[in-house]
Amino acid sequence: MTRKLSIIFLAVIAVSACAGIAGLLLTPDEAAQKAALQVHENTEYVTWVKTPEQTEATTPPEFFVPEPEPFVLPEGENLAKGKKVEFSGFTDVYNGRQATDGRDRTYWEGEAFPSWLSVDLEASYNISAVTIQIPPLRAWGARTQVLKVSVSLDGENWTEVSPETAYDFDTKTGNGFLIEFDAVAAQFVRVDIASNTGAIGGQISELSVFE
Repeated sequence: MTRKLSIIFLAVIAVSACAGIAGLLLTPDEAAQKAALQVHENTEYVTWVKTPEQTEATTPPEFFVPEPEPFVLPEGENLAKGKKVEFSGFTDVYNGRQATDGRDRTYWEGEAFPSWLSVDLEASYNISAVTIQIPPLRAWGARTQVLKVSVSLDGENWTEVSPETAYDFDTKTGNGFLIEFDAVAAQFVRVDIASNTGAIGGQISELSVFE
């Protein structure tokens, strides 16, 4: 009896081994069919794609993601670069000093609304334009910030030069805006941000000022 059971047990192992080897010897089409049978019964959302014949790694055209468009600054000196700033507050490590450090990958982020940030140009200039940027990275999804721009000679009395407007930031257009206005004498420039669909406070990677 024991000998019969041993023979049956060995036979079962042999059959299982053969089945395993047979599975390894499946043709590509047979393997695909077997895989299909193992997919959950609900295949409504499954799409089968046949891989192309190729001898080297390539990226299908439909998978290509173009690089974001760079934001182009106006000609002339950026009067705000490296200058002292004041701001309403900041979150984590994203303090306002990063808004004039000349690097568009670093940024300031306010801790609540309204958020504001101002820069001291250290002298009076006849300015006529500012640019406001956020990091030009794909990870930064499109967002809308509602903001206005004001100027001052003493840092206390402010004159609005660009009214509150909704700006749609998008990496496809460089994640930046040029705001132009009639030339005005100013030493201080301030940006007030009322809302931002992408964060809990205002965000600026670079505030630039031009004559």
